[in-house]
Amino acid sequence: MSSKAVAAKIAQPYAEALLEISSKNNIVSSVTEDIKIVSDTLANSQELAQFFANPLIDVSDKKTLLTKVFDQKINASLLNFLMILTDKKRINLVESILEKFLEIAYKTTNVTLAKVTTSTTLSNEQQQALIEKIKLMTQANEVELSIQVDTSLIGGFSIQIGSQVIDTSLRGQVQQMASHLDIKL
Repeated sequence: MSSKAVAAKIAQPYAEALLEISSKNNIVSSVTEDIKIVSDTLANSQELAQFFANPLIDVSDKKTLLTKVFDQKINASLLNFLMILTDKKRINLVESILEKFLEIAYKTTNVTLAKVTTSTTLSNEQQQALIEKIKLMTQANEVELSIQVDTSLIGGFSIQIGSQVIDTSLRGQVQQMASHLDIKL
């Protein structure tokens, strides 16, 4: 079993617990928006993500930094949840847990989550066009994009919807040609 599969398996109950708490308090949409803030912050700061993933750093230091970074920016319930993850030494899995939460929350509200990796930043018009195409493909009522920029793609983009991946990037096309020609890259 790959480490990503193990992380997803561990993330599931935590994500379900967060969804249950959010549902009871009628704050699912607020927590969903705040999760995007946390995810974006971690995605944009490799140092911060590495800090939380480092098992040698003391729990109290991690909690202090969590408070410093996210206090007054996210819902108190979500901040408390992050503190619990830190106490349980699961904060290193926060990205997987939050991703799983969004997946479950969107599934219950019939929203399709599409993870888009692009070589450059997409304009609002490009994002809207992509949303419309994904709606047609998936027959979804609503589509939520999770966009990451990866300059190593060279050009194009890849989209992951559930377990389906559509790779139109130049890097993906080169890798596909190499595999057909049985060349190692």
